[in-house]
Amino acid sequence: MKTRLFFIILFVSLAQVWNVYADSVTYPPSYNNIAAGNPANASDVTDAFSAVKSAVDANDGLINNNSSAISTNTTSITNHETRISNLEAVGTTTYDYHDYTAAPTITTRTYTWVRSNPPPCDREIHEITRTVIDPNTTDVSIRTTRRDAANTTTCMVRVNEYTQTADANLRKARFDYDPADGTTLLETYLFTTPITIRTSSMHIGEPIVSTTAVQSTINSHLIEINTLLGIEAVTVPAGTFTDCIKTHKRRNTVIPGHDTTMIDWHCAGIGLVKRVQVFTTSVGELVSQSFELLSTN
Repeated sequence: MKTRLFFIILFVSLAQVWNVYADSVTYPPSYNNIAAGNPANASDVTDAFSAVKSAVDANDGLINNNSSAISTNTTSITNHETRISNLEAVGTTTYDYHDYTAAPTITTRTYTWVRSNPPPCDREIHEITRTVIDPNTTDVSIRTTRRDAANTTTCMVRVNEYTQTADANLRKARFDYDPADGTTLLETYLFTTPITIRTSSMHIGEPIVSTTAVQSTINSHLIEINTLLGIEAVTVPAGTFTDCIKTHKRRNTVIPGHDTTMIDWHCAGIGLVKRVQVFTTSVGELVSQSFELLSTN
């Protein structure tokens, strides 16, 4: 009798504990006899314990499932934290345009030039002239000539004027010349406010917006947005360059031939290595073109 009473008290105690920590227990009808303190058969106690065990096993399964889900979520959270940290690091990294300009020893860059409606010319030559104004300021003139590979036909002669300062690379003017002689000035485009192309504190994804009045035969306004897209390696006929900034330019104006969208790759010590561009010509024709570096000297 004392042994039976001990088991009854032990069972009731355990049942109360598991009712606290486990999900609801469905007891067999014989549990009422035990709970009332009536004599109970061993089978009644066994049935009651079985009911408790089933509830505990079910909750143990739930706990294991939750533990697995928590582990999965913890891994996912860790991965997302890593990605956020990487994105934050990218967003806070500063890129200086000076690191991606041509070295002073480079005075000429030659490109292979491809156009959707190809003229006879398939070469583009950039001749760079630098004038040091002070330790932080250099005026840069780039004379662009398009010729055929045999150097017998000239399709375009153009000069762009820039100023490189400690803070930014600024475009100031463009001059178009008669390709027949390369000296007769056909058109002048003066920007009353220099256009900021790149800066000494660029961030990936951060646009640089410039607006300016343009003084030319057709006076107008120009809007230009330059955005650093990232750092890439690029392979061109001149070789593979691993440290290059990739930039996107969007320019809009009513001046014929000036609306353009382009992607540029400027590489350390070389400057412009590759360009892909879509623009509208002076006669309203939509044209795509690209050029890639062949050589420097």
